[in-house]
Amino acid sequence: MMSNQENSRLDIMADELESIKGNMAEMKAMLKDVYTLLAGNPIDKDSNGLISEFKEVKKQLSDVKAELKKYKSYFYALVTLVGLGALKVITEFIIKK
Repeated sequence: MMSNQENSRLDIMADELESIKGNMAEMKAMLKDVYTLLAGNPIDKDSNGLISEFKEVKKQLSDVKAELKKYKSYFYALVTLVGLGALKVITEFIIKK
């Protein structure tokens, strides 16, 4: 037979196990919520989740970078043309003197 002290210890251990079970259930629910936030709700087809939105933003950012690169090339060409024009004006001015 078990003594009262052993029964008390077993009751305490059982209470701790129940507490751990409750905490695990809460963690499982939180993980499910985080997954739904990241991946989107599988039931709602309009819900893309943060991962999909991140991929869209990343694609848009790469498109903007490509546009900036194109305009940078145009800017350098314009600066070169202006520089050549200024050089021509300066050389003509020097030749006239």
